Amino acid sequence: MPCMLLRPYVDAYWTVRSGLLPGPSQRILPDGCVDIICNLGNDVFTSSGDTRMAHGMVYLVGTMTHYAESFPEPESYLAGIRFKPGAFPLFFRFPLHEATDNCLEFERSLLEAVGLIRGPELAEVLDRYLLKKLQPATVPILPVIEDIVRQQGNVKIDKLATTHYITRRQLERYFKLHTGVSPKEFANIVRFCAVMPDLRKRAAHESLADIAYQFGYYDHAHLANEIKRYTGIVPSDLRR
Repeated sequence: MPCMLLRPYVDAYWTVRSGLLPGPSQRILPDGCVDIICNLGNDVFTSSGDTRMAHGMVYLVGTMTHYAESFPEPESYLAGIRFKPGAFPLFFRFPLHEATDNCLEFERSLLEAVGLIRGPELAEVLDRYLLKKLQPATVPILPVIEDIVRQQGNVKIDKLATTHYITRRQLERYFKLHTGVSPKEFANIVRFCAVMPDLRKRAAHESLADIAYQFGYYDHAHLANEIKRYTGIVPSDLRR
């Protein structure tokens, strides 16, 4: 877990590692966050066999607008930093629209900081690394992001711009630069994240239309299409 000074900006530190046998595939869903990942183990491959993340390299994974599948190889070890939406520019200067739905090679300073460190000490190393990178600045979309999250993504973009005394064009530009996606796309992702727990625990008698209405979707078909887009499966399979 990040230290107190970093928690407003960093969602989590995480590691994924496998033993001598390949780990099970994992479905990764959009959440509006951005990750920096350091590969400390064997190369990681996609299902097609192409190299995705090479050993000893650092990667930037931008905001996702659809699901992805990870296929851990034997003796793989990934260490990552997950930034909260909009917070990445406080640490790095990079146009995030270039990384949307993409995995790009990134600066190796993280690898040099982490080295061969494992276990609880890793969080302390990452804290020191990020605190040196932190550049206090005004990121104009952070209050807008807080507003979108508070309303669970059920917002009107024009009204959002007016509320925060900004033009829609400026809002679009800031979101592309600092999150990699449009404010509408980001709001859709936030709404998707908000509705997922309800879909997973919904009672047998509760209709999809009721949940769709609660979260501001047009109808049950609209909700089903969004869920299929972000997860690759239909809502009825989420409880399995």
